[in-house]
Amino acid sequence: MWRRWVLLVSAGELAGFCVPGVLGALTAEMSSGTQLPILVFAGIIEGAALGGAQALVLRRVLPKFRSTAWVVATSVAAGFAWLLGMLPSATQATWSTWPTTWVVVAATLLGAVLLQSIGTAQTWVMPAGIPSAHMWIWWTALGWCAGLGAFTVVAPPLWHEGQSPAVIALIGAAGGVAMAVAMAAVTGVGMVRLCARAARLHSGNRLEGSRVLSSIVGTPVRSAGGKDEGRVRDLLIDLAGGLDRVPVTGVLVGGGGRTDRVVAWDRLHDRGSYWVLDPIAPGDVVETGSTDVLIRRDILDSPVVLADPPCRARVSDVVLELVDGRAWLTGLDISTAGALRRMLGRPVVPERAEQVSLAKVHLVSAPAHSAQLAVPDAMVYRLEAQAMAEVLTRVPVPHARDILRVADPDVLDSALPLLHPHVLDRVTGAGLAPRRTRRLAGWRMHRPYRRGKQAPAPGQPHPNSSGPQAER
Repeated sequence: MWRRWVLLVSAGELAGFCVPGVLGALTAEMSSGTQLPILVFAGIIEGAALGGAQALVLRRVLPKFRSTAWVVATSVAAGFAWLLGMLPSATQATWSTWPTTWVVVAATLLGAVLLQSIGTAQTWVMPAGIPSAHMWIWWTALGWCAGLGAFTVVAPPLWHEGQSPAVIALIGAAGGVAMAVAMAAVTGVGMVRLCARAARLHSGNRLEGSRVLSSIVGTPVRSAGGKDEGRVRDLLIDLAGGLDRVPVTGVLVGGGGRTDRVVAWDRLHDRGSYWVLDPIAPGDVVETGSTDVLIRRDILDSPVVLADPPCRARVSDVVLELVDGRAWLTGLDISTAGALRRMLGRPVVPERAEQVSLAKVHLVSAPAHSAQLAVPDAMVYRLEAQAMAEVLTRVPVPHARDILRVADPDVLDSALPLLHPHVLDRVTGAGLAPRRTRRLAGWRMHRPYRRGKQAPAPGQPHPNSSGPQAER
């Protein structure tokens, strides 16, 4: 599909770009105000050619794809983009008197809207049910950045005064080819990914096997009669049901003008591109308890602390296992590649080596931290002294004080002497509160004292100190 996309879209964009190129050359001696409506009309024709070429590919791979709506949306958005592109020259007398800061802010906003205009319009007319369809906006923006960059690299350095019209036209055509191919190549990657996800969505039962949370959130939800009930906004888990395999107990459904509500997991049924919600009785609305956690709100993109190896990481995605109508949280993806996959619209299950069990981490977000402390077999209740010192060093000070109140006193008696003096003072409240105006004190971590080494003498700097030696 990618090769076909690049070939057809490049040809369509190049053919469409000839219209504003020719009209721009013919109206070069006119004022900017006169050129504006002419080039906007030319942009509409260019958008129609581009949208038509894209529709030739998409109508074969996307179910219920509407070619006419796609072409019209692309055409109107392209005309709007040309309008934005011509505004600076048409209104120079107005903005030339503005302060430099205003000019920079206005140019940034104008450029952002221009790059996202075509992708936004096309997303509105995409078939319903494509997961993460909004990513197409960013793919088109990236594609046009690549295309305009390619045109800038090829054409302007070759244009010089005194060249014949034929040479100027030839150089412009070379720049147009570079722009069209670069734009088509980048947007082709994004469209292939979106189409692949749509194909997986319609190929069978979606609620089976390993999934990641980002591939589930946003799924449309309908009633048995086909009425729109909103979308899947989050999943609810109960930490009291286990930490290695945490059961999913509810689904947060909202949007579409409806109030968010948590319904029992077994009230939803997969239908390929959407989920069907059974009629809700009063008992089907789940009430959250002290050990319940919303995955997207409290875990996804939130920091977590590991004791082995001791580190602080951020959750890139959440791995779920769905079998026989039930679901469990089985791992956290804390890799940078996981965040990159989400950004590129490829929510796939990572390799097992990249996953971390929820039983081996302490969650840093406030609701998840409180929920873990309410579970008797949470990680902080099973730590030895050295691991406890590592965790207390890396969690926020209020969380560390909560752990001190509930952890095993014998473990704490051995763990507290291992803390850096600055960390110990803040955790126990023995020292002065840090100055709010200090900006650099939190940039370096005061690592715990490693057991097996000689402890520092009173008043001596800590052997693992990497920050300031005293509070000022």
